[in-house]
Amino acid sequence: MDTEIINLKYPIEIKSANGGVIIAASITLRRMKAKDLKHVKPDTANNPYSTIPLIAALADIPIESADEIDMIDLKKIQEKLSVFLEGFLGSGNKSSGESQVSIISPPAISGT
Repeated sequence: MDTEIINLKYPIEIKSANGGVIIAASITLRRMKAKDLKHVKPDTANNPYSTIPLIAALADIPIESADEIDMIDLKKIQEKLSVFLEGFLGSGNKSSGESQVSIISPPAISGT
């Protein structure tokens, strides 16, 4: 998968480099590269917020915009991220010294 387009139930404002603001009804996550792993924090399994820097990097949006993603949309994005991370995180073998990190979803929110 090279990119993944995620339609947002609740659009977000994204500030452009020239100071303008656009309302985004979707974001596109690009294919993950090794350098993006620096955005995956050790506490990812215990803190869903820790995925925000990774989302900002993969979607090429300011972190301030990623901070405004609704929890319902965040859960959907994190489900997609787990596909990007499959095979790298969460499936490590503890006996070989590899770390085990997995992405958890934020608490369920009714009204979907």
